[in-house]
Amino acid sequence: MFNGQTVKRPLEAFSYVPQHFREALHPAKTAKENILMAVLEDGISTEEDQFADELMAATGISDSADMNVLRLSGGQQQRVAICQSLIKRPAFLFMDEPFANLDPTLRPKMQDMLADLRKSFPFSLLCVTHDIEGAINLADRILAIKSSYSIPKYIPKKIPRGLDDK
Repeated sequence: MFNGQTVKRPLEAFSYVPQHFREALHPAKTAKENILMAVLEDGISTEEDQFADELMAATGISDSADMNVLRLSGGQQQRVAICQSLIKRPAFLFMDEPFANLDPTLRPKMQDMLADLRKSFPFSLLCVTHDIEGAINLADRILAIKSSYSIPKYIPKKIPRGLDDK
């Protein structure tokens, strides 16, 4: 339900990267086809095709664009799911453990990429994660939950990347 109405499909302004990201991927399609699936209903514009290429370059999966997603590593599949969630330039992006399957050296790069994208097209990001360091790097507000009770909001002392102009 949204504004009292039943929603049959996600609203255009919202996008989601599930924890079980493979559920968002079509196993018979390539990485790029999976990314563009989100815009197929409206027809793929040249701008969206180029943006898909930019997202793949930013996430380091350009070389895998024409590979079937089943042939990609878990980390590559997770980056395909992230690109898929961003292709429509949502106003709100929800991510559940978005970097869990990425190598520790790749996580900061993905956080930087999200911060850069938030500068080019602003969106609100709600991220559920166990990665406190990653959350501090991305967040302007953090709510920590432990043992079924919440801890008061934590405002990082360090200004998150991409939000230093606010």
